[in-house]
Amino acid sequence: MNASLSKKSRVPAAPFAFTLTELVVVMATIALLAVVLLPALAASSGERASRTACLNNLRQIGIAMTVYAGNNEDYVFPCRTQSGGGTVPNCLNPFSAAALTNIGVLPTNNPASIWTCPNRPGLPVYNSPNVEYVIGYLYFGGLTPWWWPQLLRYPARSPVKLSTSKPWWALAADCNIQVDGAWGHTDGNPSLATWQNIPPHHASGSLTPAGGNEVFADGSAQWCNYETMWYLFSWKTSGARYCFWYQDPQDFDPSLLSNLPQLSATHYQ
Repeated sequence: MNASLSKKSRVPAAPFAFTLTELVVVMATIALLAVVLLPALAASSGERASRTACLNNLRQIGIAMTVYAGNNEDYVFPCRTQSGGGTVPNCLNPFSAAALTNIGVLPTNNPASIWTCPNRPGLPVYNSPNVEYVIGYLYFGGLTPWWWPQLLRYPARSPVKLSTSKPWWALAADCNIQVDGAWGHTDGNPSLATWQNIPPHHASGSLTPAGGNEVFADGSAQWCNYETMWYLFSWKTSGARYCFWYQDPQDFDPSLLSNLPQLSATHYQ
């Protein structure tokens, strides 16, 4: 008798079963979470694809510049040079652009152009009033010196000749530019593609850049977080354009090194 009771006591209880109401509540909760999370997941996936395509574009620019330099006494082609002598790193002179025809990377306005991030459609475009091609990236070839609206000038560490450029010098980067101290500023021209979709890769819920892709003089390319960048160049004393990118500071001019803390991107959120 005791043995029989002992065996019965070890018989497992019947498994717990959900009621129909509980199942409906669980399914409704899952559906609600899907509605909330799927758009965010889709956006995240789309941004990852854009970053990958953007990085590939910059790699192609690096290859194009190596080919171009091989045919032009080791010089990379320069970014936009203004009549007064200033340089504009998000534009190219027509003569520079035309010189790229032979290597198949003319910055014409077309969906397949390597000269803009996928998050900045509509570029490159020819800006006839200023006689220039506006591109979707910052391009640093021939950028010398580096200077600021305060008329501070430092020796540039940007490629001019590939043989004299350090491997870590940035050749081109995502277009992280503040206009008049504001992200997303249209400079009074909301329809002008020049200033649309800047920054191209912004942090979630903010216009502050999450970072940017860059290609360097040795052809390597990588993503750089915004917090690692510096404000390294501008080209106007009025309505200043603050250009941000990352570059290894190991060979920066000593006077620039002393000012790097105040030029950190973290001061320009």
